[in-house]
Amino acid sequence: MVETFTLRLALGLLGSLYLIRRQGIEARFFQIHHLIALGLMAAAGAFAWNTDQVWFFLPWGLALCLTMAGTWAWSIEELAKARWPMWFLAVLSLLAALMMCAAVQASPRPWWMALVLESTSAAALGLAITAMLLGHWYLNSPTMSIDPLVQLLRAFFFALAARGLVFIWLWGDATHFAYNTDRLGWLWLSLRIGAGLLGAAVLSYMAWETAKIRSTQSATGILYVLDIFVILGEIVDLMLMEHLLMGRGS
Repeated sequence: MVETFTLRLALGLLGSLYLIRRQGIEARFFQIHHLIALGLMAAAGAFAWNTDQVWFFLPWGLALCLTMAGTWAWSIEELAKARWPMWFLAVLSLLAALMMCAAVQASPRPWWMALVLESTSAAALGLAITAMLLGHWYLNSPTMSIDPLVQLLRAFFFALAARGLVFIWLWGDATHFAYNTDRLGWLWLSLRIGAGLLGAAVLSYMAWETAKIRSTQSATGILYVLDIFVILGEIVDLMLMEHLLMGRGS
Protein backbone atom coordinates (compact mmCIF):
# COMPACT_ATOMS: atom_id res chain seq x y z
CA MET A 1 0.00 0.00 0.00
CA VAL A 2 2.78 2.44 0.91
CA GLU A 3 4.70 1.77 -2.30
CA THR A 4 1.53 2.40 -4.32
CA PHE A 5 0.92 5.75 -2.64
CA THR A 6 4.52 6.96 -2.97
CA LEU A 7 4.73 5.93 -6.63
CA ARG A 8 1.46 7.70 -7.39
CA LEU A 9 2.75 10.87 -5.75
CA ALA A 10 6.10 10.67 -7.57
CA LEU A 11 4.33 10.13 -10.89
CA GLY A 12 1.98 13.04 -10.24
CA LEU A 13 4.81 15.38 -9.28
CA LEU A 14 6.76 14.62 -12.43
CA GLY A 15 3.71 14.58 -14.69
CA SER A 16 2.46 17.97 -13.48
CA LEU A 17 5.67 19.62 -14.68
CA TYR A 18 4.53 19.22 -18.27
CA LEU A 19 1.74 21.76 -17.74
CA ILE A 20 4.18 24.50 -16.73
CA ARG A 21 7.08 23.63 -19.02
CA ARG A 22 6.79 26.86 -21.04
CA GLN A 23 5.86 29.28 -18.28
CA GLY A 24 9.29 30.83 -17.67
CA ILE A 25 9.85 29.12 -14.31
CA GLU A 26 13.44 28.74 -13.14
CA ALA A 27 15.18 25.44 -13.83
CA ARG A 28 15.86 25.05 -10.11
CA PHE A 29 12.14 24.49 -9.46
CA PHE A 30 12.14 21.54 -11.88
CA GLN A 31 15.35 20.21 -10.32
CA ILE A 32 13.83 20.27 -6.83
CA HIS A 33 10.75 18.47 -8.15
CA HIS A 34 12.94 15.71 -9.54
CA LEU A 35 14.75 15.39 -6.20
CA ILE A 36 11.46 15.02 -4.30
CA ALA A 37 10.25 12.40 -6.78
CA LEU A 38 13.58 10.61 -6.44
CA GLY A 39 13.14 10.33 -2.67
CA LEU A 40 9.60 9.03 -3.07
CA MET A 41 10.73 6.39 -5.56
CA ALA A 42 13.50 5.26 -3.21
CA ALA A 43 10.92 4.88 -0.41
CA ALA A 44 8.66 2.90 -2.75
CA GLY A 45 11.49 0.52 -3.59
CA ALA A 46 12.21 -0.05 0.11
CA PHE A 47 8.58 -0.88 0.90
CA ALA A 48 8.23 -3.09 -2.20
CA TRP A 49 11.33 -5.11 -1.44
CA ASN A 50 9.37 -8.32 -0.76
CA THR A 51 6.85 -7.90 -3.55
CA ASP A 52 5.75 -10.98 -5.49
CA GLN A 53 6.10 -9.05 -8.75
CA VAL A 54 9.84 -9.38 -9.41
CA TRP A 55 9.61 -7.47 -12.69
CA PHE A 56 8.51 -4.40 -10.73
CA PHE A 57 12.12 -3.46 -10.11
CA LEU A 58 12.93 -3.15 -13.81
CA PRO A 59 10.72 -0.10 -14.55
CA TRP A 60 11.26 1.18 -11.01
CA GLY A 61 15.03 1.09 -11.41
CA LEU A 62 14.82 2.71 -14.83
CA ALA A 63 12.62 5.51 -13.47
CA LEU A 64 14.99 5.99 -10.54
CA CYS A 65 18.03 6.34 -12.82
CA LEU A 66 16.24 8.65 -15.26
CA THR A 67 14.97 10.89 -12.46
CA MET A 68 18.43 11.07 -10.94
CA ALA A 69 19.84 12.01 -14.33
CA GLY A 70 17.06 14.57 -14.64
CA THR A 71 18.27 16.36 -11.51
CA TRP A 72 21.65 16.81 -13.20
CA ALA A 73 20.12 17.84 -16.51
CA TRP A 74 18.11 20.62 -14.84
CA SER A 75 21.26 21.96 -13.18
CA ILE A 76 23.53 21.87 -16.26
CA GLU A 77 22.56 24.11 -19.16
CA GLU A 78 24.49 22.00 -21.68
CA LEU A 79 22.07 19.10 -20.98
CA ALA A 80 18.94 21.18 -21.61
CA LYS A 81 17.98 19.22 -24.73
CA ALA A 82 17.96 15.95 -22.77
CA ARG A 83 15.63 17.19 -20.00
CA TRP A 84 12.22 16.44 -21.49
CA PRO A 85 13.15 13.15 -23.25
CA MET A 86 14.41 11.83 -19.89
CA TRP A 87 11.29 13.19 -18.19
CA PHE A 88 9.06 11.36 -20.69
CA LEU A 89 10.85 8.03 -20.19
CA ALA A 90 10.80 8.45 -16.40
CA VAL A 91 7.04 9.05 -16.41
CA LEU A 92 6.42 5.99 -18.58
CA SER A 93 8.64 3.84 -16.36
CA LEU A 94 6.86 5.04 -13.22
CA LEU A 95 3.48 4.26 -14.74
CA ALA A 96 4.68 0.77 -15.66
CA ALA A 97 5.87 0.20 -12.08
CA LEU A 98 2.48 1.30 -10.76
CA MET A 99 0.68 -1.05 -13.10
CA MET A 100 2.82 -3.92 -11.82
CA CYS A 101 1.90 -3.01 -8.25
CA ALA A 102 -1.77 -3.14 -9.26
CA ALA A 103 -1.24 -6.57 -10.84
CA VAL A 104 -0.40 -8.21 -7.49
CA GLN A 105 -3.50 -7.06 -5.64
CA ALA A 106 -5.75 -9.65 -4.02
CA SER A 107 -8.40 -8.97 -6.65
CA PRO A 108 -6.64 -7.62 -9.76
CA ARG A 109 -8.60 -5.19 -11.92
CA PRO A 110 -8.61 -5.11 -15.73
CA TRP A 111 -5.53 -3.28 -17.02
CA TRP A 112 -7.53 -0.37 -18.39
CA MET A 113 -9.29 0.18 -15.06
CA ALA A 114 -5.97 0.05 -13.21
CA LEU A 115 -4.49 2.52 -15.70
CA VAL A 116 -7.31 5.02 -15.19
CA LEU A 117 -7.15 4.58 -11.41
CA GLU A 118 -3.41 5.12 -11.15
CA SER A 119 -3.40 8.04 -13.60
CA THR A 120 -6.21 9.99 -11.94
CA SER A 121 -4.88 9.40 -8.44
CA ALA A 122 -1.38 10.49 -9.47
CA ALA A 123 -2.78 13.58 -11.19
CA ALA A 124 -4.78 14.69 -8.15
CA LEU A 125 -1.86 14.18 -5.77
CA GLY A 126 0.80 15.65 -8.03
CA LEU A 127 -1.11 18.73 -9.11
CA ALA A 128 -2.05 19.61 -5.50
CA ILE A 129 1.51 19.29 -4.19
CA THR A 130 3.03 21.05 -7.20
CA ALA A 131 0.62 23.97 -6.82
CA MET A 132 1.61 24.34 -3.17
CA LEU A 133 5.34 24.25 -3.98
CA LEU A 134 4.86 26.73 -6.79
CA GLY A 135 2.98 29.02 -4.41
CA HIS A 136 6.08 29.04 -2.22
CA TRP A 137 8.22 29.83 -5.25
CA TYR A 138 6.57 33.22 -5.60
CA LEU A 139 8.42 34.23 -2.43
CA ASN A 140 11.66 33.84 -4.41
CA SER A 141 10.25 35.24 -7.67
CA PRO A 142 7.49 37.72 -6.74
CA THR A 143 7.34 39.16 -10.27
CA MET A 144 6.69 35.76 -11.89
CA SER A 145 3.44 35.43 -13.83
CA ILE A 146 0.48 34.06 -11.89
CA ASP A 147 -0.63 31.99 -14.90
CA PRO A 148 1.29 28.79 -13.96
CA LEU A 149 -0.41 28.60 -10.55
CA VAL A 150 -3.85 29.30 -11.97
CA GLN A 151 -3.29 26.68 -14.66
CA LEU A 152 -2.26 24.05 -12.12
CA LEU A 153 -5.33 24.74 -9.98
CA ARG A 154 -7.63 24.56 -12.98
CA ALA A 155 -6.09 21.23 -13.99
CA PHE A 156 -6.41 19.95 -10.42
CA PHE A 157 -10.14 20.65 -10.38
CA PHE A 158 -10.65 18.54 -13.52
CA ALA A 159 -8.37 15.80 -12.13
CA LEU A 160 -10.38 15.75 -8.90
CA ALA A 161 -13.64 15.47 -10.83
CA ALA A 162 -12.23 12.54 -12.81
CA ARG A 163 -10.95 10.97 -9.58
CA GLY A 164 -14.43 11.21 -8.07
CA LEU A 165 -16.01 9.45 -11.04
CA VAL A 166 -13.39 6.71 -10.92
CA PHE A 167 -13.96 6.27 -7.19
CA ILE A 168 -17.72 5.90 -7.66
CA TRP A 169 -17.16 3.29 -10.35
CA LEU A 170 -14.60 1.31 -8.31
CA TRP A 171 -16.77 1.43 -5.20
CA GLY A 172 -19.66 0.09 -7.24
CA ASP A 173 -17.48 -2.61 -8.78
CA ALA A 174 -16.20 -3.69 -5.34
CA THR A 175 -19.78 -3.92 -3.96
CA HIS A 176 -21.32 -5.42 -7.12
CA PHE A 177 -22.95 -2.00 -7.66
CA ALA A 178 -25.03 -2.37 -4.52
CA TYR A 179 -23.09 0.57 -3.03
CA ASN A 180 -23.22 -0.78 0.51
CA THR A 181 -20.61 -1.65 3.11
CA ASP A 182 -20.22 -2.27 6.83
CA ARG A 183 -19.86 0.29 9.63
CA LEU A 184 -16.09 0.65 9.25
CA GLY A 185 -16.50 1.06 5.52
CA TRP A 186 -19.02 3.86 5.99
CA LEU A 187 -16.60 5.65 8.34
CA TRP A 188 -13.80 5.56 5.78
CA LEU A 189 -16.25 6.44 3.04
CA SER A 190 -17.32 9.60 4.86
CA LEU A 191 -13.66 10.66 5.16
CA ARG A 192 -13.00 9.83 1.52
CA ILE A 193 -15.91 11.84 0.18
CA GLY A 194 -16.04 14.59 2.80
CA ALA A 195 -12.34 15.47 2.94
CA GLY A 196 -10.75 13.89 -0.14
CA LEU A 197 -13.37 14.97 -2.70
CA LEU A 198 -15.86 17.61 -1.51
CA GLY A 199 -13.49 19.37 0.90
CA ALA A 200 -10.69 19.33 -1.66
CA ALA A 201 -13.03 20.76 -4.32
CA VAL A 202 -14.03 23.69 -2.08
CA LEU A 203 -10.42 24.42 -1.12
CA SER A 204 -9.20 24.28 -4.71
CA TYR A 205 -11.83 26.82 -5.73
CA MET A 206 -10.83 29.08 -2.83
CA ALA A 207 -7.15 28.83 -3.80
CA TRP A 208 -8.00 29.52 -7.45
CA GLU A 209 -9.96 32.65 -6.63
CA THR A 210 -7.22 33.83 -4.29
CA ALA A 211 -4.49 33.20 -6.85
CA LYS A 212 -6.36 35.19 -9.51
CA ILE A 213 -6.03 38.35 -7.38
CA ARG A 214 -2.32 37.50 -6.91
CA SER A 215 -2.55 36.89 -3.18
CA THR A 216 -0.02 34.08 -3.46
CA GLN A 217 0.74 33.76 0.26
CA SER A 218 -2.95 33.29 1.09
CA ALA A 219 -3.32 30.84 -1.79
CA THR A 220 -0.33 28.85 -0.53
CA GLY A 221 -1.86 28.67 2.95
CA ILE A 222 -5.07 27.29 1.49
CA LEU A 223 -3.05 24.84 -0.60
CA TYR A 224 -1.40 23.47 2.56
CA VAL A 225 -4.83 22.44 3.82
CA LEU A 226 -5.80 21.19 0.36
CA ASP A 227 -2.75 18.93 0.29
CA ILE A 228 -3.67 17.46 3.67
CA PHE A 229 -7.21 16.75 2.44
CA VAL A 230 -6.03 15.19 -0.82
CA ILE A 231 -3.38 13.02 0.84
CA LEU A 232 -5.84 11.92 3.52
CA GLY A 233 -8.43 11.12 0.87
CA GLU A 234 -6.04 9.02 -1.20
CA ILE A 235 -4.74 7.08 1.81
CA VAL A 236 -8.28 6.39 3.02
CA ASP A 237 -9.20 5.38 -0.53
CA LEU A 238 -6.49 2.69 -0.53
CA MET A 239 -7.67 1.40 2.85
CA LEU A 240 -11.34 1.48 1.85
CA MET A 241 -10.81 -0.39 -1.42
CA GLU A 242 -8.72 -3.03 0.30
CA HIS A 243 -11.45 -3.40 2.94
CA LEU A 244 -14.15 -3.73 0.29
CA LEU A 245 -12.16 -6.26 -1.72
CA MET A 246 -11.50 -8.34 1.40
CA GLY A 247 -15.20 -8.24 2.22
CA ARG A 248 -16.09 -9.34 -1.27
CA GLY A 249 -13.57 -12.18 -1.09
CA SER A 250 -15.05 -13.44 2.15
